[in-house]
Amino acid sequence: MPVGGVLKDTRRTRFGIRTVTVDAANGLRINGRKHVLKGGNIHHDNYMLGAAGVPDADRRKVALMKDAGYNAIRSSHNPASQATLDAADELGMLVIDEAFDMWRQSKRDADYSRFFDENWKQDIDSLVISGRNHPSVI
Repeated sequence: MPVGGVLKDTRRTRFGIRTVTVDAANGLRINGRKHVLKGGNIHHDNYMLGAAGVPDADRRKVALMKDAGYNAIRSSHNPASQATLDAADELGMLVIDEAFDMWRQSKRDADYSRFFDENWKQDIDSLVISGRNHPSVI
């Protein structure tokens, strides 16, 4: 909507600034506070809805994990969707964002390992860019 003849930018970017340390004596500390991860794995798909990131479905998965007492999510074998990261930010969950589970050795003939050597750098760049400004990503 124009404000004084100029379009008002209503987009907002969430971001978090934290100090994260890990050591044998104190474990994981975020902003100086010890955190014990209690979490589980989620896959990128939404069962019958398919592999697309559906905000309501992704939020439901994160909320169910939070309600079960978890404080962390590992995105199993694929980067988390933006909908999952947004839900984790909003609900206070920590996310361990995983790029891929296969590198050069395959589990099946048609898995990611076929593309690893030529795509891994760009895929890691995409993972980092996707997770930036998400305070949930550790």
